[in-house]
Amino acid sequence: KKRERDKKKGIIKTVVRAIVMGVPNSGKSTLINRLSKSNKAKVGNRPGVTRGQQWINAGSIQLLDTPGILWPKFNDQLTGLKLALIGAIKIEIIPKQEVFNAGYKLLNKFYPKKLNDIGFKQASEDNEIYSNLISFCYEKNFLLQKEKPNLNKGMEYFINKLKTIEGVTYD
Repeated sequence: KKRERDKKKGIIKTVVRAIVMGVPNSGKSTLINRLSKSNKAKVGNRPGVTRGQQWINAGSIQLLDTPGILWPKFNDQLTGLKLALIGAIKIEIIPKQEVFNAGYKLLNKFYPKKLNDIGFKQASEDNEIYSNLISFCYEKNFLLQKEKPNLNKGMEYFINKLKTIEGVTYD
């Protein structure tokens, strides 16, 4: 009753509370920071930055920042690869070459211009993709000792580009 009396007198204001939830590294904390016009929610370009729940005031709304959530088991391997491509799961969980190949094939099929923009040529066979990676490493001067191409560096460069490329969806 006291709360109701205080509310009628204007002492207690009604606060709307909302939970912001989604897959890891999808921009939940960034959205909260924008809405609250603050930097109270810690952000980073990798999954797992938000470790616990945190209420943040955004004017008359309170927003609950939450860690990313994923379903316990993926229906197929491609789902895991796509989540790795967008940075929703740690890239170290899946072999780099698998992530690279999946990303290359997806761009090749659905966004060939984006593939070219990154510096790669279209390819239909795995051996062509491998040859294009070697050529790309030479063009970018990603080299090891004795002028051998640094394929790991080339794959890392490509995967990092996939996380930030605009106008691409992997669903």
